[in-house]
Amino acid sequence: MKLNQKLTRKQIYKKAKMLFSCTTLKDVEQLIGAELNSISLHAFDPGYFHFTMPKSNGELRYIEAPEDELKRLQRKLNHYLQCAYFVVRTPSCYGFTIGAISEKNPRNILSNAQKHLNCSYLINVDVDDFFHQISTERVQFIFENDPFRFDRYISKTLAKLCTYKGRLPMGAPTSPVLSNFYTIEPDTELQKWSENQSITYTRFVDDLTFSSTKNLNSRHIESISGILDGFNLPLNSGKHKLYGPEDPKTVTGLVVGNSVEIAPSFYCALDEDLVRLKKVVEVHQITGMTSGLSFLKRFKQEVMGKINFVKQIKGTFSEEYVRYLDQFHEALEPDERFVARWTSFNNYV
Repeated sequence: MKLNQKLTRKQIYKKAKMLFSCTTLKDVEQLIGAELNSISLHAFDPGYFHFTMPKSNGELRYIEAPEDELKRLQRKLNHYLQCAYFVVRTPSCYGFTIGAISEKNPRNILSNAQKHLNCSYLINVDVDDFFHQISTERVQFIFENDPFRFDRYISKTLAKLCTYKGRLPMGAPTSPVLSNFYTIEPDTELQKWSENQSITYTRFVDDLTFSSTKNLNSRHIESISGILDGFNLPLNSGKHKLYGPEDPKTVTGLVVGNSVEIAPSFYCALDEDLVRLKKVVEVHQITGMTSGLSFLKRFKQEVMGKINFVKQIKGTFSEEYVRYLDQFHEALEPDERFVARWTSFNNYV
């Protein structure tokens, strides 16, 4: 069975139980299909390379990506960790959690936003440097306690396998699910606090959203911050957003009102990407360049990812998705007459 293949609820629970039943590191290695002693080898000598990626706000995100062998191990372990988290996940978590086949209410960026439809007041906050707040010791604590209850050696070794420089790295396959495990307690506290005040609370990775038909103000943000501080999860003070009844509201980049819509700025950026993609493909066709093929491949994947996002939010048969998909294929097939003219021109220069 492929690691990314969707499972039934029964299959998910079975895989989670298999992981919970492991009593030695050898058991874990056999379960995930890893070579004997490979976990210990990579846990105590992890290989990573570093690079930066631009954020939407122009800042740079620092990525620590595991080397191939370590990444393969983490992916295999992540498959079972995701099944384990599915069993114990909190009602408020909507990001980086798997769904079961035929699940009635799948959790994703769309259903996260839908929880806040028709609200009068809304608060968005996010945790500062989220993954890096979760230390190796905290990951070890996760494995030592429910639902795993592994012994100290297994817990320490798995924690070392999944962390780098003493905390969760930004680029490891296991970081999202382990951050979800760590936030079970904060989620539970925030859920309880929210319910007592008729507030709806959801979390999409490090983006926390609170909405209500009743007044929300800065005092609520202070209370939220206080709860999270108790778990060493400081808020990013520059990203607090408080919306009133008359304000257009967004949740993880989606516009929420009576329905969930994609922000106009997203469409504008996608339009620009498609124009840029068409030009890049034309240059490759005209010049026969091969040096930039890896960039072109990544760029195509990035644009297609955005188009699939439109599909997820608007639907497979929506006018927006069909239009962008057509434009994508048109961008990959430049006008042959245009290319021929340039080719002919090159014969004379």
